[in-house]
Amino acid sequence: MSRDQVTLRWNSVPRRHYRVQFTNNLDTRDWQSMTEIVADADHAEVTQLNQAAFYRLQIMVPPNEGS
Repeated sequence: MSRDQVTLRWNSVPRRHYRVQFTNNLDTRDWQSMTEIVADADHAEVTQLNQAAFYRLQIMVPPNEGS
């Protein structure tokens, strides 16, 4: 891994959808989507250019599981 990159890793559920978001200021509600992925194992990761920011992970619930 390069100093110019940041890698986010987390435990995941295979075939579950995840959205990674970021913001530069925690005082606002302005979160921007960075990427969405579908996990293919019990862990997932995203590597991006190193950006000084705060990150969060959203677990996306498929429509048929939300009812």
